[in-house]
Amino acid sequence: MTPDQAVLRVPHPEFLLERIAGLSVLERQLFVLRRAGIRRVWITAPRPGDPRLGGLRWPEGLELVWGAQEADGAPSAQGATARPGDGGPLAAACAPPYVAVSGGHFIRKDTLEALLSVPHDLPTFYQDWKSQGIVQFFPAGQALGVQMEFRPLPRGATFTLEAPLRDGRVLRWVLDQARKETDGFMARHFDRNISLAVTRLLLDTPVRPTHMTVFSSLVGVAGGFLMLGGTYPFVTAGAAAVWLHSVLDGCDGELARLRFQESRLGGLIDFWGDNGVHFCLFLCLGLGRARVTGNWVPALLGVLAAGSAAVSAWLAAPEWAPSPGRPVLPPAEGAAPEWAPSPAPGGPLFRGVADTGGAGSLGLLARVENTLAQRDFIYLLLFLAVVGWIDVFVVAAGVGSPLFLAVLLLLRSRRP
Repeated sequence: MTPDQAVLRVPHPEFLLERIAGLSVLERQLFVLRRAGIRRVWITAPRPGDPRLGGLRWPEGLELVWGAQEADGAPSAQGATARPGDGGPLAAACAPPYVAVSGGHFIRKDTLEALLSVPHDLPTFYQDWKSQGIVQFFPAGQALGVQMEFRPLPRGATFTLEAPLRDGRVLRWVLDQARKETDGFMARHFDRNISLAVTRLLLDTPVRPTHMTVFSSLVGVAGGFLMLGGTYPFVTAGAAAVWLHSVLDGCDGELARLRFQESRLGGLIDFWGDNGVHFCLFLCLGLGRARVTGNWVPALLGVLAAGSAAVSAWLAAPEWAPSPGRPVLPPAEGAAPEWAPSPAPGGPLFRGVADTGGAGSLGLLARVENTLAQRDFIYLLLFLAVVGWIDVFVVAAGVGSPLFLAVLLLLRSRRP
């Protein structure tokens, strides 16, 4: 039975309200627990009297019990207090099954999700690479004195909270959680480093993820309209603006993941904002070059590229679903890897334009299709604009975008 209640063992109550990367230590720990499926948290620290507590953002659907004390393997709620607004009566004691989590550490969300997704029939203690206890499972129906099983956690899955918290190490660890495995080559090695630097400046501001989505989309659309000029200065400036859009567009997802502000609406705005920029880019570039050269071919290629991109986006839009996850825990000897679910409650994760689970030539096509869907092509756009070969991009877009759509339709038709 998977536990839905947890004990947060707090060794340093003075750290609870310290802010790191846009959230207090307590907020981040509670959001991680809630995203992993925990519904009630017993905190082994008294409720702080600090007025900052009233300004915290609490995970929806999570009950808190303050001042719990562990005794004989079960935390007692004697003298405990519930946070106002929790709703529902609180039990007198936290009985197994439950999981105890170290409040002196941050733990990756996907790591905790993986742990809670695996049945634990015996008491199990997960330790970090320094042999510090991080997560302890107390299954139901176990007699006292049962031998505890010890297991390691992957290096980097946790971070020890030590004073001073603002020395930069913990912030770098937290920021690293905002990276995406689906990033293209240039996004992973270049764009993401820039966007994370911008996100770092925004984390403790009122700027929300959707604000960045709208702003970056407007920058990209402005770049597309600059392409209507058709000449070298306009095309180069437009390409630079579209590139800037692609970099800043990473900030919305980073803010959402780091602050736990993911939402389906935000994801859809991001998706259609990106594709609106692509539509505007292809169409305006073709029309601009046609106007300057007096040749109708660039306009036709631009219309083909923009129309194909729009249809491809419409076909890919339903593919909003939790990704199948990834192995984040070392498997026991002879066992299959343990897979961590990676959905964000309330927020869809774009999985790609095609299912890559197939084998053979169709599976290869799907993987190529998803690779081409990455925005690395914007670097080609910028390079060709700077060297004055933008017509090469117009031809490539006019041919490549319909071809991309044709392959996507083929993959859809072969679905079981």
